[in-house]
Amino acid sequence: MPSHTLPEQRITTAEVSYPSVRYFQIHFEFLHEQFQKTLRMLDTLQVQMCQMEQQIADCTAKPMTLQNLENDKKSLSPSPRKSAKQSRL
Repeated sequence: MPSHTLPEQRITTAEVSYPSVRYFQIHFEFLHEQFQKTLRMLDTLQVQMCQMEQQIADCTAKPMTLQNLENDKKSLSPSPRKSAKQSRL
């Protein structure tokens, strides 16, 4: 029984289409931006941790009074919140 086969197709590396250089450039730029953003956020978190550690040290060093609690409450800043419109983006 004769077999019906297609002519043999040989694919060389020259014929394989790789993504363009621009494709990789765009993705590496995106990764670089994300990494820089992560580093900035890490720096911000480290500053906040230092501030919190200092506040804890201050609280343990002085007796707890209502006045001290009010002052500590005023020194804490609320975290920024995204608006509903920004969270959808």
